[in-house]
Amino acid sequence: MYVLPQQPSSIAKLLDASFRLFGSGFGKVVAIALMLAASNITFAFLLNHFMAVPPDGSEVAPEEVKHNFPAFFATLFVYVIFDLTCYGAIISRFDNLVRQRVDSLGDALGLGAKKLPVMLAATILYSLAVILGSLLLLVPGIILGLSLSFYLIFVVIEDLGGYAALKASHNLVWGLWWRTLSVYMAPGILMVIFYFLVGMIGYGLSDESPAAGKFGMVDIVTNTISGLVMPYFYALAYVVYHDLKLRKSGDDLARRLSR
Repeated sequence: MYVLPQQPSSIAKLLDASFRLFGSGFGKVVAIALMLAASNITFAFLLNHFMAVPPDGSEVAPEEVKHNFPAFFATLFVYVIFDLTCYGAIISRFDNLVRQRVDSLGDALGLGAKKLPVMLAATILYSLAVILGSLLLLVPGIILGLSLSFYLIFVVIEDLGGYAALKASHNLVWGLWWRTLSVYMAPGILMVIFYFLVGMIGYGLSDESPAAGKFGMVDIVTNTISGLVMPYFYALAYVVYHDLKLRKSGDDLARRLSR
């Protein structure tokens, strides 16, 4: 039985709790992870097809790029819809595990589909906020990218609307932004290094070139790993979300007692 920390924890303990939650719930989310892996591979293949650089290294004709735009955006839309449904299902399964509620894969995917309109609207708002913040001075985009990042958890677990979920996420992280970033830094850096090494080894063992406009085994491996690892980052987000809730409730209590 998995039990979340019941008091604010150190970064090391949060990472340990996230690994334990991921390990305890892996059997519940592995099918969804494989679905994400298949989605990643399919999208990467189609993206390569739409935007591929010719083998001779010549530029893609502008007419061809324009011709592929409708198909590209249609593919992107389906990809986002499918992945958001899976993300909602992953959050639901971890939450049910923590709360010791019985559920099934179908229940989780059904909830993800039910929450899809709100998650999609919130994702659009999230993307616009980050893009606009990045266009201004870059730093606001980075700040908002993290402070708003718990919005899917608020949509799935607390049943908030899109804007309300983004606002709740921002309020939860604000004041603890640097600490939240610190929790994510170690696993994030490890994943970047891992992807880099896989790419270097893969291309070193093959005659493929990243600029060759080909979809090969390296792409399949990296996108499969991405799908399988994604549930861990939602387990980490769930643990951090819970820890921030404890810290904010403790701050509220301290303020009330000081009055």
